[in-house]
Amino acid sequence: MTIVSPCASNHDLGVCDLLGEGMAGIFGPQSTESSSVVQSTCGALDVPYIQTRWEYRLKPKKHNINLYPPPNALGEAYLAYVKEKNWKMFAILYESNDALIRLQELLKDPMIKQRRAVVRQFEESNDYRKTLKELGRKGIKNFVVDVETQNVPLLLKHVSKN
Repeated sequence: MTIVSPCASNHDLGVCDLLGEGMAGIFGPQSTESSSVVQSTCGALDVPYIQTRWEYRLKPKKHNINLYPPPNALGEAYLAYVKEKNWKMFAILYESNDALIRLQELLKDPMIKQRRAVVRQFEESNDYRKTLKELGRKGIKNFVVDVETQNVPLLLKHVSKN
C-alpha cells in the first residue's frame, strides 16, 4: 500500500510507477484534477479505480467505482423521508451550490408546493445560529440539511443551543 499526499500534483501521483510495480487498483485521490488523471490512466490500463469522494462531473467508466451514491438517489431518499414523516412544514438548508444537485429531486417534487417548505443557503461564515433562529421564530422544527462533513459537529452544536 502506498499513501500519496492529498496535495500531490499529477506528476507526484506516480500512477504509472505504482501500476508498474504490480498495483492491483487505486483508491482516491481527493482533488478533481488528480482524480481525472487517475481515472483516465486506470481506464486505459483496465485497472480498478475507486473514488472516495463525491463527484458528479466525471462520467462512470468500466473500471470506476464511486463509493458515494448518485445525486438523484440522495434526492430521492430525502424526498421519501419527508413524505414518510409527513412533514407539513420544513426547511431545506445547504452550504454550497453543489448541494442543490443532491437536493434537486426534493426541490422539483410537486409535493413541495403543497407543504410549507423554506429553502435557505447558509452564510459562508459557518455561523448557522442566525438561520436556525430565524427558522425557529417561524415555528419550523424539521430540517433537511446538506453541509460539509467537517461542519456537522458545529451545526449540531448550534442546533442544540436553539
